[in-house]
Amino acid sequence: MMKIAGLAGLMALASVAGTRADGAHLVHGLHCRTEAQVDAAIALIQGDMHPAAAAEMLNRDEVVCVFADKILYMIERPAMIGQAKRGGVSLIKYEGTLVGVLVGKNPRPIEPPMHLYFVLPVRLSGVSEADGA
Repeated sequence: MMKIAGLAGLMALASVAGTRADGAHLVHGLHCRTEAQVDAAIALIQGDMHPAAAAEMLNRDEVVCVFADKILYMIERPAMIGQAKRGGVSLIKYEGTLVGVLVGKNPRPIEPPMHLYFVLPVRLSGVSEADGA
């Protein structure tokens, strides 16, 4: 397991690179198939586990979470669905549709697009809260 503190690891490596002309948000960070999986990852990160190690731990039986730090995920229609705070740091939970990945400057579409959940230490600009968040 990595020894970098969980929140520090997420703050250092998770980022928002902007928004594409087609409206897709470009983000690094921790992405999971279900909300329960992203909640489990948040709990591990808040316990000072590095996000990559948290994803690895949750992937014991099958790949359910990915910590994307070298490629950007292209997410459409993200919605803020929750927020967890620890100390002065907030982790914001989102859901959205993965439509592709950006490798360098080369977009690679995902077919079919996939609904997923992800967590970032920042609020995405122009993204509203989902009902009940």
